[in-house]
Amino acid sequence: MSEVRSLKLDCGQSEQQISVFPNPSKGSINLVYLSEEAGQILELDVVDMTGRKIMSKGIELQAGNNVLNLDLSSVAIGQYFLRYAVQEAGVKGAVKFLKD
Repeated sequence: MSEVRSLKLDCGQSEQQISVFPNPSKGSINLVYLSEEAGQILELDVVDMTGRKIMSKGIELQAGNNVLNLDLSSVAIGQYFLRYAVQEAGVKGAVKFLKD
């Protein structure tokens, strides 16, 4: 019988840093971002599938859960990426969402 071993690799932050809902969205999306420190700036860009920046916003974070609403009523129906970055924390990523 062979022995089975578990191995956990820590290769940086692999967990999703931001939650986006509802997805798909009809007019706005809610974002939840957990910040370990107050005063950091969350940079948000909504980008279409061709890479064109549709909207940008910078938000000062509080320590703990930050719940934000992003109004997409002026954005056309389609698929988009929400790019996010917190330079002070070395965090960046993107989430794909759909606007109905």
